[in-house]
Amino acid sequence: MRAVVDSGAGPETVEAQLVSANYFEILGVAPRQGRPFSPPEEGTPVVVLGDSFGTRAFGQDAAVLGRTLRIGKTAFTIVGVMPESLTGTSLLSPPPDVWVPAGMQEQIAPGSDWLHSPADGRFQIFARLGRGIRLEGAQSDADRLLRRFASTFVEPDRTIKVSLEHTSLLGNTDDIRFQALIAGFMLVVGLVLLTACANLANMLLARGAARQREIAVRLALGAGRARIVRQLLTESLLLATIGGAAGLGLSVWSSRLLWAEIAPLAVGLGGGFAQRVNLNPDLRVFAYALGVSLIAAMLFGISPAIQTTQTDIAIALKGEVSAFGRRLSRSRMRRLLLATQVAVSMVLLLFAGLLARGLIRSGHASTGFRTDGVLVLTADFGDDAPRAASRERRLVDGLRRVPGIAEVAIGSVPYMGTWTPPIVPGGRTLGSYASESYFQLMGIPVRGGRVFTRDEAASGAPVAVISAATAAIAWPGEDPIGRRFNLDRTLRGEIKTLELIGVVGDTRFANLTRADPSHVYLPAGAQPRPIVMRASGSARSALTAVRSAVAELDPPLISGLDLVSLEGPIRLQRTMAGAFALCAVVLGLLALAVAGLGIYGVMAYLVRQRTREIGLRMALGATPGRVLLAIFLEGLWPVWRGMLLGLVVALAISWGLHRALAIPGSSDLLYGTPFYDPVTFGGIAAFMVLVAATASAMPARRALRIEPVEALRCE
Repeated sequence: MRAVVDSGAGPETVEAQLVSANYFEILGVAPRQGRPFSPPEEGTPVVVLGDSFGTRAFGQDAAVLGRTLRIGKTAFTIVGVMPESLTGTSLLSPPPDVWVPAGMQEQIAPGSDWLHSPADGRFQIFARLGRGIRLEGAQSDADRLLRRFASTFVEPDRTIKVSLEHTSLLGNTDDIRFQALIAGFMLVVGLVLLTACANLANMLLARGAARQREIAVRLALGAGRARIVRQLLTESLLLATIGGAAGLGLSVWSSRLLWAEIAPLAVGLGGGFAQRVNLNPDLRVFAYALGVSLIAAMLFGISPAIQTTQTDIAIALKGEVSAFGRRLSRSRMRRLLLATQVAVSMVLLLFAGLLARGLIRSGHASTGFRTDGVLVLTADFGDDAPRAASRERRLVDGLRRVPGIAEVAIGSVPYMGTWTPPIVPGGRTLGSYASESYFQLMGIPVRGGRVFTRDEAASGAPVAVISAATAAIAWPGEDPIGRRFNLDRTLRGEIKTLELIGVVGDTRFANLTRADPSHVYLPAGAQPRPIVMRASGSARSALTAVRSAVAELDPPLISGLDLVSLEGPIRLQRTMAGAFALCAVVLGLLALAVAGLGIYGVMAYLVRQRTREIGLRMALGATPGRVLLAIFLEGLWPVWRGMLLGLVVALAISWGLHRALAIPGSSDLLYGTPFYDPVTFGGIAAFMVLVAATASAMPARRALRIEPVEALRCE
């Protein structure tokens, strides 16, 4: 929560956290100066400072302990300063500047009683498992406590079960959605690794073919197959280790570059997360990179090593054109590996292309409402809903007189959460709240009927305004004005009949990626809602003027005041599309580069394997063009197969993704790009052909420079 603190250099708004006396003990963190709270101090004005705020307010002064600072109207005594490593226990909030005993909540947020209002959900509960206690045993204890709690407090939405979970920086890591996201990301990275490993195996096969005479001589002189296999595997491990080290160094550099793009997204989701991310590799990262490199080298190096040592010594010593001492003109494994590389690269590139198309579309996506100069104000008006709504109305009337503010309204804020109540007819819909001036301020056009009056908005009258899309779904081809429909406003089966008084334009309210399939606006009613304002001039100067006006109109609100511009959530939505597109493009280009090297290696291997054949054909009168075409077509045959397989797989996955994202309110990072987008699929296919032709050109041209006499004497 926000609080106004005066440490002697003037008041400033900081991040405060109310905690119990054993909070720091549970976390296992000791102050770098002083001490934490003691249980007798639960209701006394003492405070523990965060490292950053303590340094900013008092420098490195060791005598900070015992000094006082003012939070609101109360003087608090400083008893400790926490180390920099403690960044709090809330993911989406900045690290706390001050920790205050929970018993001092009235002094920090007057007019509220969070400790005795469980429905507010203001506190998190943390516990540390005792020595030898398993999570299952603690869960049974928690279930008993829940039953005891349920006998003394009746919740509006009854809690059925409480699940204990291990704490994590990323929150609930047991959530299936989180696990699916991580699994998808690891799958993509694994596909890139598979492409690199297939390329490694192809290169080792080509290298083994080039060394078949050397290996045959060593076998003829008495060297054991196991010894040669160990040598070849050692070479593979050395290559993999060098590649892993280079990849680790490149990953550190590229991750910092990627973070520069993603950081605005993380800050928008929560300043705390952005400050907690540490991209410096540690011992675990080094161990993981080394382990993956060694395992990849073993898995994809063993087969080429075994094939290389299975040579027919007599044929290899004669220098006959063969693969590994056997009269073979083709290698199924080599072609299969190349086709796999191309297919994986196609899938990654196609998704990168689709996300890039979505990124381009995001720049032109119309929200359906105005966002320029719109400011959003939220504050804690107290727990008594009618008094809080009346207090908010008085503040709104006062803000209308502030210079630099053109309009003020009350209502829901786009991209900051919606709810989906059942509506009859029409199924589920996105729901939000609005006051009488909300639609005019947001620039949402009225298509028919009217919007709320001041009395309707203040009293929560049984009327509603719907979007044009909702009218088309529920009453196609009919005039919906004056119709009545049922809506479950509380999501608890409390059906209320509402009269439809107006139809407004469609918007992208839930997220920028898609238009709301259905939307109903209800009167703000006797509940405090966010206050939205439109600045007539500079948004920065308007923010300053509004903060000063709130301090004059209702000073207690300053401590919990949150005042932001609506442009922030808009940038957040577009940044998300850019971040995903950048990740996909980087991984796709990496896979493409590896596949290009693989194509080059296979073509080089093919030319070397067929050197004598090429010489014979040219000696018998074949033109260089016919020889080049034959080599080119044979070398690219697995490329065509890989491209076709990649196209089919990408189409299937894209179709499934579009179906999954069809849920109302869900984000569509493709911004309406069809799953079969011909521009993306055709462009990527042409690009892949160009890369394959370029990678094949050098080895194929080398075949044209072969002199027939030299070719017949080769090997």
